[in-house]
Amino acid sequence: MPLEGFPRHARTRHRLLTHASDRRRPARRPGASARYHPDQRCVRSRAPCSRRPRPLRGVPHGVLGRTQHRCPRCARTAGPPRRDPPRRGGPDQRAGLVRRGRPPVRARPLAVPGAFAFEANAHHDVRGELQEFFREDVFRAATGRTFRLAQANTVVSRLGALRGISVATAGHAKYLTCTDGAVLDALVDLRTGSAAFGSWHLEHLDAERRTSLFVPPGVGHATLALADRSSVTYLLSELHRPEKFLTIDPLDADLAIEWPPEPASVVVGNSLSLVEALDRNLLPGYSA
Repeated sequence: MPLEGFPRHARTRHRLLTHASDRRRPARRPGASARYHPDQRCVRSRAPCSRRPRPLRGVPHGVLGRTQHRCPRCARTAGPPRRDPPRRGGPDQRAGLVRRGRPPVRARPLAVPGAFAFEANAHHDVRGELQEFFREDVFRAATGRTFRLAQANTVVSRLGALRGISVATAGHAKYLTCTDGAVLDALVDLRTGSAAFGSWHLEHLDAERRTSLFVPPGVGHATLALADRSSVTYLLSELHRPEKFLTIDPLDADLAIEWPPEPASVVVGNSLSLVEALDRNLLPGYSA
């Protein structure tokens, strides 16, 4: 192929691509290895480059390394092994625990005024997973209040156990999540004077998704265990005193909570009906 009309650098490039395989390799020193480095491979054929390195001129050490390789198969320069740039962020990001672009906890308002569900994202790595079920900054941004932790409890229930409806007569807030098994959680607005008095919301909680619920003061709470040894962890804003709590019948016809068919096999019978609690003026009041 005539080379007239081609620039000088194009002629040199064409000559290298055409005749590189025909050029003889220089003699190796006695005892020298044919391969300079196992990671030095041809950029086109990905075959190990067997030519001896020659020093780079005018390139600082650390940019491309001290040597370059000319592959006899394609006459291209194969540089040193490529290294990934260092990761940015804190130690959690470098360990792979934090996913960029996704908040660790997301808040979702419920039908009962003042109640929220917080959905946590699981962060997986080679060691397992990490789940954040409570974040003060996310909680304060969603509810507009701070949560003062006074006590933490864990309740383990057998299959079919129905607990509640428990409501505090004084200001008492709860933050709960299911850590083992699965439960069906009910939130009931029992605050007298509330526009949503008597309304309720059902939320399915399990140990896989780790959805958490915030129960504001004056809202009743009941749980139905859907698996044996289901565990629920509670964060309480006040110390638990049994004399300040009231239990309403979870199967009360006036509330008409839509539990599953034949919901419970274990039900505590010492509870009041909604009408009895209203007549005796035992329910808490509503405060915006």
